[in-house]
Amino acid sequence: MCPEPKAPERIVLGRVIGTSNDEVGFNQGQLRLNGHGLPTERSCDAFDVNHPKTSDPFHQGCSVEDLEGKLYQRGNAIAGLPPPSPPSVTTVDPGRYFLVSDNRQFPFDSRDYGTVESLTCKETVVFRLWGKSGYFDQQGRFEVVH
Repeated sequence: MCPEPKAPERIVLGRVIGTSNDEVGFNQGQLRLNGHGLPTERSCDAFDVNHPKTSDPFHQGCSVEDLEGKLYQRGNAIAGLPPPSPPSVTTVDPGRYFLVSDNRQFPFDSRDYGTVESLTCKETVVFRLWGKSGYFDQQGRFEVVH
């Protein structure tokens, strides 16, 4: 959890994927770290989200990614959509982090706002709560959990 570099009054959440001098690349939506893809362990249950631009329901795939021995779920497109961003490679400057979204089809991460200063990231998120209508249900995020 870090301040957004282009708007420090806002907070961004992301998985730290690259640190000092790491090379982070994306091609066809696939992540590469220092020239290597991250292993996919298995698939997980697909889920539905609302497309962030159209609000139309969108069926999204899920897979479990191995990041240095820890397994994380990531969302990805099943078919029919272009990659979320053009091919890119970023070398992370010393003292900075490259954050990546767990939703690879509709990301908001360092591809959008750049790397973040590592010293500004003061909290570690253990889990996140979503509203009953999904991640973009901002009003529902603040409902009482029973």
